[in-house]
Amino acid sequence: MKMEPIVQNKEICLAVFPLQCLSDDPIIEMFCTGLAMDVITDLSRFRSFQIVPV
Repeated sequence: MKMEPIVQNKEICLAVFPLQCLSDDPIIEMFCTGLAMDVITDLSRFRSFQIVPV
């Protein structure tokens, strides 16, 4: 007898946290913020993902 896992919601939910900037340089901080936004934007193209920016 094969047991199937019970899946209530087939949608995948991803939380994207901001990158921690370890530099005092405002350019590096802006880069980290932009990179996190790019990741959120790129992942949002996939309809099977629900993206939760944190």
